[in-house]
Amino acid sequence: MEKFKTLINRDIRLEAGEKEAMRDKLVSFVRANPTQSPATPQAQSPLPFFTALPFALKLALSGLVLAVVGGGASVLAEHAVPGDALYGIKTSVNEPVQKLFVFGDKETGLYAVRMTERRLAEAEKLASSGALSEEVKDSLRAEILKNIENVHSSIVALRLNEDAAGAIELSTQLESSLRIHEQILSGIPSGTMATTGSLPLFDLISTMKKESSNASGVRAGVETSIVTSGSVKSKEVALQTLADVQGMLQDIKTSLPNLAESSEKTEQYLQIYVAKAQALILSGKENLARGEVATAFTELQQARTLLKEVSVLAESRNAVADTVITGVKEPTVTPAEPSAPAPATTTPALTSPEKPLPPAPTPDSSTPPPTGTLQ
Repeated sequence: MEKFKTLINRDIRLEAGEKEAMRDKLVSFVRANPTQSPATPQAQSPLPFFTALPFALKLALSGLVLAVVGGGASVLAEHAVPGDALYGIKTSVNEPVQKLFVFGDKETGLYAVRMTERRLAEAEKLASSGALSEEVKDSLRAEILKNIENVHSSIVALRLNEDAAGAIELSTQLESSLRIHEQILSGIPSGTMATTGSLPLFDLISTMKKESSNASGVRAGVETSIVTSGSVKSKEVALQTLADVQGMLQDIKTSLPNLAESSEKTEQYLQIYVAKAQALILSGKENLARGEVATAFTELQQARTLLKEVSVLAESRNAVADTVITGVKEPTVTPAEPSAPAPATTTPALTSPEKPLPPAPTPDSSTPPPTGTLQ
């Protein structure tokens, strides 16, 4: 037992030979299970056939590799937070292995968004139990800021390479994630910090507010460049956005019914988000068919924001109380006029141009779930 404790507490890193061996196994697996290349050109990588795999599938494959190679310790480490015995495995083994599956500017940015979310989720879990110390907060904050900077670097690279679709996806994901996590942190009762004091939590909230505002400005700048780039380019990006949000919607509709640990109220709250996203996607498709590209793009962007926020809220259900999740406020801005280009607003609106949907419930409300949401 003492040997095991020594093993899991030391700074574990994969040797270069081990990384190469793992990569060889993955190459063999992918060659034995080929997939068709997508229509959208992908960034070049050392393993070209890997670019045909969606980012989410690559993360799933990395989890499979960790389960096989690392055993139960790697699986259990995914739920560890700073101070836990398995946290070193999570950050020094699991996450470097996951990064082996990342290729190109877009995936590098998506990976950085994912790492930002992981560090924020750890902070939320610690804060909810009153265990977020000043030292741990400083360490997590530094990691969060480093990953946010990596996301912004990827956005710049995508724009330089004229990958507008990738840039808007990445900037929207970062903004949505930071906005939701900032509200989750703000919703954690300060009384839970009685052990360590509330200053670490408040300091982190202040940082997230600033970074969320910065991310909003970046996303707005990308949107403006798209809607002023001409009808052909705008339509191309709108079509790619439509494909992206349809994939996100399908993934969420599959996963939501499996949230067994969520309360009925939380599930209803998330279903309302999904219902609004569905309405926006339908309206966006109709506007694309009519040639109203700017309006369609704005609506599809709104749908992407909602679906990303559903994903973040669903993942946070195990770290914070249901009342914190259902207390998150929806983004509200004025929607674009049908004939006008999409405005560079802070966060997309949530109303359909045809029929407004019911507002999301507050922690004390009892709004019933919308009908026909997850058929």
